[in-house]
Amino acid sequence: MKNLILLRHAKSDWSGWGRSVNFVTDLERPLSRRGIKACAKISKLFMTMQLSVDLIEYSPARRALDTFNLIKNSVSFSAHKKTPELYTFSSKKLMHTIAKTSEEINDLLLVGHNPAIEELVTDLVSNDHNFKDLTLLREKYPTGAIAFMELNILFWSDVRENCGSLRKFVRPSDLYSFNEMI
Repeated sequence: MKNLILLRHAKSDWSGWGRSVNFVTDLERPLSRRGIKACAKISKLFMTMQLSVDLIEYSPARRALDTFNLIKNSVSFSAHKKTPELYTFSSKKLMHTIAKTSEEINDLLLVGHNPAIEELVTDLVSNDHNFKDLTLLREKYPTGAIAFMELNILFWSDVRENCGSLRKFVRPSDLYSFNEMI
């Protein structure tokens, strides 16, 4: 059994996008104020859960790196790395990247992008999986949302469609109400 946590980067700042003055590329877009606040809520959730993973990998996009940097102190992890292949919008490429993960890793947290993350969860979970959180996820996988998955595989190289179950899906709006109860 392998555990996969998919965190879509927090909300980015679009203010410099597409302007001729102060132009930033897609890779350079930072987090917005809302994204920074969401990372604080994600951190509280992870600390409350006492989340521990073997490896955190993140896209080289600044918004994913910023998300990692703002949540890293709330997670216990053995290693982390920037993975260029996570800057993808293809679930098939994302699955291929996951399949190359070292077999010594049991618990993996990825910080990446949509639509790849949302489509990957849909690919990994069987069609007969009748779970309220899967319905919410299919409606929208907003920035800062997290899918906690359990994969019925022994080796990452065996990752394939319908091999997993969605244990929990948490959206930023859920985090606000969750953290207010703590």
